[in-house]
Amino acid sequence: GQPDEAKFAAFYGKGDTVVAVASMQMDPVMSQSAELMRRLKMPSLSELRNGKSVLDVGLPLEVKI
Repeated sequence: GQPDEAKFAAFYGKGDTVVAVASMQMDPVMSQSAELMRRLKMPSLSELRNGKSVLDVGLPLEVKI
C-alpha cells in the first residue's frame, strides 16, 4: 500500500495465520479478506509476505450461508 497517502492494508497474525485485517481505501482487499477468513481459505502471512495477493484467490460463485 501507500501509507503516506493513507492507502494500505495491514494483516495481523498469530504464528503464520492471519487473524485480522485493517485497511484504508482498499475496500476490495478488505472484503475479499473477510470472505476468505470466513471460509478458512485466507493465505498465510508467509504467502502474503512472498507476494501473494488476496485478490488473486478465487472464490466459488455460489455462496452457502
